Amino acid sequence: MISIYRDEIRDLLNHNRTQEAEDIWLQLLEDDPLDSELFLAFSHEFEKKGFSKEAGILLNMSIPHLMQEQCIEEAYTIMKRIAQLTPYDEEAHTKIADYFRSIYKKTPNIEKILSVSGINNPAISLQQTMDTILNLTAFSPGDFCKHKSWGMGKIVDIDYDSQILLIDFYAKKNHKMDATLAVTALEKIPDHHISALKYKNMNKLKELAEDDPIELIKIVLRSFDDNKATLQEISDSLSPDIIDIKDWKKWWDKTKNQLKTSLYIVSPERKQHSYQLFDKPVSLDDKLLKKYAKLSTVEEKLSFISTQLKKQPKDMFSDPVLEIFSNDLGKFISDTAESDPSIAFEAYYTLVSMSQLMPNALDKSPIRNKELFEKAKNISVPICSMSKMEYQKQALNDIKNCFPDQWTEMYLVLLKDIPFELIDDIIDDLMKAPENLEEIQKVLQFAYDFIGDAEDLVLWTAKNIGNPAQKDLIKQFSNIVLLEKLIDLLDLHNSGVINSSDRIVNKLDDLIRKNNFHFVTQLLKLSTTDQKIRVAQTIMNCSSLDKTTKQSLLAKFIIDSPDVKQLMKSESTQSAAIYSSEKMFEKKQAELYHISNVLIPQNARDIGTARAHGDLRENFEFKAAKEEQTRLLRLKEELEDMLSKTRIIDYSKANDKQVSLATKVVLNDLLNNRTVTYSILGIWDSEPENGVISYLTPLAKELIGKKVGDEVEFSIGNENHHHIIAEIIPITAEP
Repeated sequence: MISIYRDEIRDLLNHNRTQEAEDIWLQLLEDDPLDSELFLAFSHEFEKKGFSKEAGILLNMSIPHLMQEQCIEEAYTIMKRIAQLTPYDEEAHTKIADYFRSIYKKTPNIEKILSVSGINNPAISLQQTMDTILNLTAFSPGDFCKHKSWGMGKIVDIDYDSQILLIDFYAKKNHKMDATLAVTALEKIPDHHISALKYKNMNKLKELAEDDPIELIKIVLRSFDDNKATLQEISDSLSPDIIDIKDWKKWWDKTKNQLKTSLYIVSPERKQHSYQLFDKPVSLDDKLLKKYAKLSTVEEKLSFISTQLKKQPKDMFSDPVLEIFSNDLGKFISDTAESDPSIAFEAYYTLVSMSQLMPNALDKSPIRNKELFEKAKNISVPICSMSKMEYQKQALNDIKNCFPDQWTEMYLVLLKDIPFELIDDIIDDLMKAPENLEEIQKVLQFAYDFIGDAEDLVLWTAKNIGNPAQKDLIKQFSNIVLLEKLIDLLDLHNSGVINSSDRIVNKLDDLIRKNNFHFVTQLLKLSTTDQKIRVAQTIMNCSSLDKTTKQSLLAKFIIDSPDVKQLMKSESTQSAAIYSSEKMFEKKQAELYHISNVLIPQNARDIGTARAHGDLRENFEFKAAKEEQTRLLRLKEELEDMLSKTRIIDYSKANDKQVSLATKVVLNDLLNNRTVTYSILGIWDSEPENGVISYLTPLAKELIGKKVGDEVEFSIGNENHHHIIAEIIPITAEP
């Protein structure tokens, strides 16, 4: 709409129809005097045609309306525009002086400020006088302020003639500061703010911390926008000034419990969310429903309901709240049974849990468990995605009850995907029928062959080595190759080939290292020499194990088998050097620098912050930060070790006589009658999609040493290849 009117004004001014343009402005001013954005746009069109004074007069007409409606910021914007249009107009000076008198009528020194600003002197730019007024009215004697370096302060006095503020900071008493500088360097702090109250009476706040901690929390919350603050913001406001760091955890644990009974403060569901102070009492029902109403997704609402059912005492829920929750859960089930079974299952078993408080809760579900199972195309997905293990256990029991003739097949499907903690439940039920032994072993074999697709089952197999009850079931996997599978799985996680899971990685670490590698010793006793040598080589080449773990593992192999010791000697005589292009070497150096100088220091800060949050046994943030520390230190050690062995590729040594590092190999495919080309480069240079492979890959090892005319056979995946080397081209420079 602005653009239409602006175009019309522009057209009238272009045709010298100025009076008509002014009439339109006046008409619109009469219709909507608060549309400051439109009038500012008009002023630019008038200014372009040389009618700045007229624009200033017209703009002036809107200011009284804006002030009457308390639109002070918009009025300031209009005044600044008038100052640009008519900087030395006496009438404009006079009018704006009157506006400032009205705005600052409660400021005792306003006449002095206006006089000092020069607003009564048209020879001084109107913009300059306005800036002076705004600077001198920004603070008053007695105001509290904050400087980023000097902390809290109090305005002691203002010399309006020299435009100097006298400020008492904690560390700088009677500090003089120019008013213009003060506006940009100081943050005005309200009298009720916790920082101002610290300045006025720290001892009073310390007494509140002891005698009335809830009142102290209210003061903190009032210090933030919307009366909301996170736990971190509350902690930063109170510690260490009011509450010593060493006393914080004990004080907060006590205060947190009291907050649950406060009728004015609503606690968040998660630590990173905010505590909020309300002006009126808020009942538990109101608290719950206010939080619930703010949630936007079904997933958030489901999580909220199940969390509340777990954490609140049973007698804390009123019938109206339970009715709202159960009605919503029934709707979720109805809406998602076919489109998103995971949500439907979660909602259904939340209703089951609610039945303890509301006997008719399941009546709210339009679909019962059997129909839910039948609608799910793959029951593993919704069952395994449920947030609580008690829900998953209930679902397993329901399968047996709902499908007495089919539950065995359904359990075998679930076995590949169910969480580690529930595998015993499934296998124990299945093993009650001896004829299921072979079918279970088939599933275990699948997990063994495709470790990334059934991680929990692989872990379960390893965990039960030595368990007499499962001896017959897992005997075919009871050898040291199982350790190789675990190491391969660790590699898949650490390399990012599959999404890394701290839960899986921690269980792998625990299995491999537990009880002084007793698990490894057990497996070695059940293994052949060839198996031991093969797995020892895997350990030596593994990048996911730190040096100490490798040495400890290999020590077990050496003690058990002299052949492995001989292998170790053979390996130690080979060159430890690895080769890389200069570009990738520098990239890895940069990665090491980032880990050492950015990620590890940040992690140390995260550990310190998490430690301050309380009980380390139940402190998820602390545990996660410590696990990240282990991962970063291991990664740093691996990179340092590899970089110390790295040599930059010497392209001058490559030739066309035989395949070697830094050569391009042209191969004729004898099976498919086509040509492929591979460039053999350093350890980190692989780009298979562009025909670049590392010299350490199995394919490169097959090619290195071959000459033109030599035939080579190899497999990639399940595909066999038979090639003849057609050409060898030296790579003479960094690609």
